[in-house]
Amino acid sequence: MREMPFSTLCPGSKRRAAGLSEAGRLPELVDVQRRISIRAALREGGRPYQFGERFKPYFDEGVAFARRLPDDPARLARALTDRSMFLVATRTFEPARADFAEAVALLHIP
Repeated sequence: MREMPFSTLCPGSKRRAAGLSEAGRLPELVDVQRRISIRAALREGGRPYQFGERFKPYFDEGVAFARRLPDDPARLARALTDRSMFLVATRTFEPARADFAEAVALLHIP
């Protein structure tokens, strides 16, 4: 079976993300990027071939967008937690721990 690229599976979300980016609506863009990342991993995650390489860019992009929102630590913490859980799934534990520790620090959880 030929693997379909995610952009063909979810074109509406990708178009919406592009529109939000052009409009400079970063908080909404972070939320849409999160949905894209999670949907991509859920839809295509059953195919383990190069799982980490295929989906890491989605989660990295979500963190990068969230870092551009200095007044919204909760969104950044959520993006870091999402990426941390993805990294655990790929058995990349040190970076996962670093992301999770940063998320906890952002939320001031003892």
